[in-house]
Amino acid sequence: MEALDCTVAGDVFVYSTTNDQVSGVWGELLATAAAAKGAAGAIVDGLTRDARRIQELQLPVFAVGISSYDSWGRSEVIAYDIPVQCGGVQVNPGDDVLADYDGIVVIPPVAIEDVLAYAENKAAREKSWQ
Repeated sequence: MEALDCTVAGDVFVYSTTNDQVSGVWGELLATAAAAKGAAGAIVDGLTRDARRIQELQLPVFAVGISSYDSWGRSEVIAYDIPVQCGGVQVNPGDDVLADYDGIVVIPPVAIEDVLAYAENKAAREKSWQ
């Protein structure tokens, strides 16, 4: 709940579960609260639940899978706003996180300008082939 209280518009929750494959740690209640705060989405290296309701919220949530089990008594939040390993990738507070159904990209702030320039150049080259 503290993490939700600190959420500002555009935040992306990156939730490391250390690969928990039992309980859905992200569900409708967290998604609703995050959407109300203006969060941009969530990345979960574990399971989610209430998938249909989250989809109706139109809050992008990317997870390994779905479970009907909630996290009560099965997992606990240890810390937030700290560096985490998510899907085998180091993610730090302040990193830019972009995601769609083809994948997830984490970009450190020091590299964002170079990455955007590269991506724009690549898109322009691809467009010239059409």
